[in-house]
Amino acid sequence: KEMKTEIFTQSGTWTCPSGVEKVLVRLFGGGGGGKYGGGGGGGGHMAYSELDVNPGTVYPITIGNGGEASKNGGPTSFGTLLSANGGGGATTYDGGNGGTGGGGCQGFTAGKGGNGSYGGGGGGGGTRNMGTASDPASGGNGGNGGTYGGGGGGGSTSIDIYQNPGKGGTGGQYGGRGGNGKRSDGSGGASNGASGTNTENLHVLWRGSGLGGGIGGGGGGYGGNGGK
Repeated sequence: KEMKTEIFTQSGTWTCPSGVEKVLVRLFGGGGGGKYGGGGGGGGHMAYSELDVNPGTVYPITIGNGGEASKNGGPTSFGTLLSANGGGGATTYDGGNGGTGGGGCQGFTAGKGGNGSYGGGGGGGGTRNMGTASDPASGGNGGNGGTYGGGGGGGSTSIDIYQNPGKGGTGGQYGGRGGNGKRSDGSGGASNGASGTNTENLHVLWRGSGLGGGIGGGGGGYGGNGGK
């Protein structure tokens, strides 16, 4: 049988051809909006499924819009059969939840990265503020990875001993933990992102080594390498 792929980047309709009874559908929701001077919005959630369809039926396709400042992204849907939510808008100075979300910086403590749905967690924000013994400055912690994603890396800081680098987020079922951030001199418990699942020899649609990123980098995902 012939396998045909169609990609939709705008809302519209899809008419099921004659002889087609099943389709594989992958959807991505719209990204969440960031906050001015603060965290980044979360990437859209992903949904994937094999669906039963009827020849000749017209299925509406809705592509989710990106969120405005601090607002959630719109959902993407294939008729009433499957939908993927949009990413979360950034709140205060933290990154929004969803596929990814970057942390911002507020005062002495940087925002944390948003958690992933299927994708990887967002990285924690760094901080340049000077802390004190009683009120140390902190880099943001990385967000936790979704099912197939690695954890986000922790935020880094300057060399100041009163600055604490952020911790890496945990990986999902198939992802590795994000690396801990570091001070600019390399101290502070820095670590590399852990490897995820190597899919190079598996019979899957996406294949890769799933390597973890460097110090403070993201954990590897399901075949995808973690960011540096």
